[in-house]
Amino acid sequence: KRRPKKMAEEEAPEMMRSLAKTRLPEALQVLGEKHELVNEVIQWCESSYVSGNKAEVQAQTKEYIVDALDTITKEVEATSSKLMEFLALQDNAIEDMTTQLAILKERLSISKELNAAARLAEFRKPLHVEPRQDKIQTLNDDERAEHMPVIVGYEKDFEARFRAFDDVGTCLHA
Repeated sequence: KRRPKKMAEEEAPEMMRSLAKTRLPEALQVLGEKHELVNEVIQWCESSYVSGNKAEVQAQTKEYIVDALDTITKEVEATSSKLMEFLALQDNAIEDMTTQLAILKERLSISKELNAAARLAEFRKPLHVEPRQDKIQTLNDDERAEHMPVIVGYEKDFEARFRAFDDVGTCLHA
């Protein structure tokens, strides 16, 4: 597959436009004109062969046909060269578009992944709960009397409890 040299990205679309709108149609028009000229040569050869010197007309016809075929061959080659250039430019453009589409597809995939990860991260955020710290308050005597319940007979009960243990050590010796 013969490919033209890579041209600047700005030149390729203009070259394709030029080939499609002017150069290829003009080349096809020239081929059509050559076809008409060959038909005129053939008609001249037929009419001259019937009415003139057959050997001379045959030699002249051979020369005309060789020239006409040579000219047509060159025109077909030039036209096919332009057509091949046009097709190669289109192929390059399609390859570039395919590459760009692949890049866009990858970017879209990455963007989707990042978006999904960000949305999931919102759901997975641990709730920031600070540990509860009870405030230690010190109360002065007035506040203590106000907030602390008064236990009646506290000292009395306390002393009775301790007295119950007084006899523990003496019971074992007796």
